[in-house]
Amino acid sequence: MKQKVTFSKILALMLIALSVINSSEAVEVARATILPSPMKISSPLLEILDGQVDVTAITLIGAKFYALQHGQGLEKKGLIPFKQGMYTLEEMVEIEHDLGPQKRSNPTIKSEYTHIKKALETTIAESLKISKIYKELRSPTHKDYLVSIIEQWLRQRKKESTLLKSWAKLGEHHFATSIQSFGMLKSFIDDLQVFLRDIKQSCPKSTEFFETELKKRQQGQI
Repeated sequence: MKQKVTFSKILALMLIALSVINSSEAVEVARATILPSPMKISSPLLEILDGQVDVTAITLIGAKFYALQHGQGLEKKGLIPFKQGMYTLEEMVEIEHDLGPQKRSNPTIKSEYTHIKKALETTIAESLKISKIYKELRSPTHKDYLVSIIEQWLRQRKKESTLLKSWAKLGEHHFATSIQSFGMLKSFIDDLQVFLRDIKQSCPKSTEFFETELKKRQQGQI
């Protein structure tokens, strides 16, 4: 029987990661991520969805984006192709910053920006592979729910704005074109990491189920 698609799937499957990481690695990487203390989002909708949200998927998503930002594995291998090497998102933000907009008139710098633009386009395309899933789930009702939760999250985090709202409202093409730099992409992923972690904090039943299943897996019961 075909499984019914629910809004909770949007929360759990919002992003598909850039590399394949198994569950144990993903959990350990996610725990190592330096983020603000988790916060419960005051949302009646999340209270209703608690128990349905797939915390395993959310944890994997966070871990894979951590790898994109800081590097994969113990060697911190970069996942972003740039010129002849592989770099982390943090490194690309630094490279982009060091060139500086005031130096773009220099022919050599212009050439560097061409490479940066290509790397940025590749990274955005990879990080928005979620769009194939999101497109299937997207409806005016679902978007309103997601935007409502994000707006409440903004108020509680005392943030004036976030690219998460544009991501929730816009189609994949329009959102992709709104990201003009690695700095903007990093800002989006930083917010996403915190938002997903707060979703987990707001769904204790779902989190408890995830931790129980993880413990069983670690003990070889699954």
